[in-house]
This record gives sequence, C-alpha cells and structure tokens, in this order.
Amino acid sequence: MRRILSGAVAVLVVAGCGGESETLSADAFRERANAICKQLDEENQKAFKGIDTDDQEAMIRATEDLGARTQKALEDLGELEGPEASEAAVDRILSRAKALSEVNAKLASGDAEAAEEATRLTTEAQTAAKDAGLKDCT
Repeated sequence: MRRILSGAVAVLVVAGCGGESETLSADAFRERANAICKQLDEENQKAFKGIDTDDQEAMIRATEDLGARTQKALEDLGELEGPEASEAAVDRILSRAKALSEVNAKLASGDAEAAEEATRLTTEAQTAAKDAGLKDCT
C-alpha cells in the first residue's frame, strides 16, 4: 500500500506549468510544491488507514478517491510557475507521469509485464522530484 501511495505522490509532481501566476523563486517553488505534496500524502494516508486490503470495494473507493485528490494536487501544482530549472524538472517528471498513466491502464487490465515498466517510470519520476528538491513529492 505504501508503494502505491509513494507512486501516486511521485506522479502528482507532474503538474506541468501554466496559469498566469507570478514566477516564484526556486526556494518558493520548492516550498509550495512540497506543501502540496505533503498535504496529498497526509490525506492519502488518512484515507487508507484502517482499510482491510482484502476488502476490494473499500480499496476501489479509496483508490478512486486517491485519483481525485491526486488530480486536484496536479492542478494546484500546475498553477505554480518557477524558474526555468524548476520547470525543466517538472517537464521531466511530466513525461514520466504521462507514460506511467498509460502503463497503469495496462496494469489494471492485468498486463503483468507492465509492472516492471511502472516501477521504472515511478523511480524516474521520484528521482527527478528528488533532484529538483521536492522531498515531499517522492
């Protein structure tokens, strides 16, 4: 379960850039992005706490809720504009997350070979987040 949450949190850094907000300094960008990721992680941990992993209906509901929370966090991150280096890191993460989204669909359909690719993409997204100083987004 922790791995699912970690993957989801890594993916949430994928927001990309956009919006018409002010350009943040590198430190301010990291601070705001980390706050968004930390809040998502806390909400996800709370949502999964006490769920019996054998209760498929409860797991499906929690996972669907996780998707909605992650999408909201992506939108929040997408509104952040940072320095070029921060945006380049987010672009690297974005490309991995987009691919991971496609791989997750294969996993959901039972494609066992997709698990290895999902692990690789998650690791790459987490590494990009770590390299960008987004410690709460890994």
